Amino acid sequence: MERDEWLDSRLSPEQAGVLRDLRVVVSPEREADLYSLIVFWRRQIAKLRGDLSRPDSDRTVWGAHDYVAALFTRDAVAEGLDLVRLEPSTLAVVDVLDGEFMSCTEPDDTSLLTKVDDSVEPGSGWWWARIPVSGPARREIARTARGVPSWRITQSQPRLLDDPP
Repeated sequence: MERDEWLDSRLSPEQAGVLRDLRVVVSPEREADLYSLIVFWRRQIAKLRGDLSRPDSDRTVWGAHDYVAALFTRDAVAEGLDLVRLEPSTLAVVDVLDGEFMSCTEPDDTSLLTKVDDSVEPGSGWWWARIPVSGPARREIARTARGVPSWRITQSQPRLLDDPP
């Protein structure tokens, strides 16, 4: 099992062990331990933050569906947290990550995500009511919500519809 220096520096070995032993069903055919899910959530937040200032033409950036996939990871983290009573210091680790997530997202007051993915339901976790503050994923979410295809192909090169000619 992979170790994570950031997470291990914030947990006792016993706390990390509890998270590694806690299994969360992430799909009908797959489980993951809560420790790995928290590490994955942390990496997804770092990716989201790194993409905020990148251009849409960068082929390494996340789009709207990548962002939605990250929210499903946070759902799995929440499920794991609900399985057992954890020490406050263990829960504080997720609070730190959620603060990082909140700092690079903003409220989705117009429910744009519901137009990108119909799995967003009332009562879903608070993270489903947030969208990136900027970046390619944010722009794709806005275009998808407006019903506009993400790419317009020209003879010379692909361009975003929002790009000037």
